[in-house]
Amino acid sequence: MTTEKLYYKNAYQKEFTSKVLEVIELKGELKGKFGIILEKTCFYPEGGGQLGDKGKIDKISVLDTQFKDGEIIHITEKSLEIGKKVKGKIDWVRRYKFMQNHTAQHILSESFLKELGGETFSVHLGENSLTLDIGLSKLKWEDVFKVENMANKIISENRQIETHWVSKDELDKFPLRKKPKVNENIRIVEVGKFDYSACGGTHLNCSSELGIVKVIKWIKVKKGFRVDFICGERALSDYQWKNKMILEIAEFLAVKKKDLMDSVEKLFEENKIQRKQIEELQYKLLEDKFKREINQTRRIEGIPVVKLISNDGNFKIIRKIVTDLIEIEQCIILTANIANNKANLIFARSSKGNESQVEMNTLLKLFTSKKGGKGGGKPNFAQGGGNVEGLEDGFEIIFKKIEENLKKTGKK
Repeated sequence: MTTEKLYYKNAYQKEFTSKVLEVIELKGELKGKFGIILEKTCFYPEGGGQLGDKGKIDKISVLDTQFKDGEIIHITEKSLEIGKKVKGKIDWVRRYKFMQNHTAQHILSESFLKELGGETFSVHLGENSLTLDIGLSKLKWEDVFKVENMANKIISENRQIETHWVSKDELDKFPLRKKPKVNENIRIVEVGKFDYSACGGTHLNCSSELGIVKVIKWIKVKKGFRVDFICGERALSDYQWKNKMILEIAEFLAVKKKDLMDSVEKLFEENKIQRKQIEELQYKLLEDKFKREINQTRRIEGIPVVKLISNDGNFKIIRKIVTDLIEIEQCIILTANIANNKANLIFARSSKGNESQVEMNTLLKLFTSKKGGKGGGKPNFAQGGGNVEGLEDGFEIIFKKIEENLKKTGKK
């Protein structure tokens, strides 16, 4: 039982009539759905990096099309009667986009090979993401521009796209980018004497239907680079919003487009300097506040025990101040910096006298066990997070423990 593949006769055929040959009740992830096998079909099954078609058979939605065990399976939510004559209609807008994407991939892959010697070793043509994995050791924008220029030149020349069905013995007649994975019924897609690829996918009739192809980004992968690209209407849309954004930013900064990067870099550097100055001022203000607390706070066995709850400080700065102070002052510091309804806690002490017997990590664990949260650290410095509710009560418990420890130590 072999379904006639109408998409190979005419990739632009959108509707067809056929007959139901078999209905399969699907299992596993597709349990509850049906696999319809037709006498002939325009629905392309997923393969060669191209997704399977969607559409309708009569009034039943085709959710996907797959090729399994030599058969084209139309996946539906409802069954059909075997032997019934049906009308099929593919989602043409989606299919045409896939045809553009697939043709663009062939042209771009050959352009990478011709311009940079980069072979395509993997392809992904998804609903919203198109990528090529290219075997190159380095890649710069200047290189990509050369590839794009070649690809778009081929597109603008309106090259005809043809298919050739050949045997294994006839392969030497074609300068293929890659050897085919099959040994019979080999289908070669030719893009106007530019690219020859063994491929089972659906393609455009001529290159100009693509409009434009554009690389938008790339990342390093194990064997080379993964290149993201777009084409057709999506490429135009991408250009439109990016150009609009660049013009608006340039107008906002009162600079020319060509000077935009220099202006942004200048602003970034100025912002870094200002942030540093602000942090230095914050440090000085908070340091003075901590020092006043050390001088004015209650003392236990002669050692100042500072409690400071705030919601106006940078926790990173507070941590640095506490770290610096316990090196130069004899003290015990308990701080809670409130942000996003959470308390960021630091319990720390110096190591200049009896206070060195107080283990701050133990006290922090006691605090968080009673008031919620978690944390840890060393005997002289511990930090964590806890609930805002009950902070004052929690600190009183810790004060009593510190008092007990210092008095025990003082009696020794």
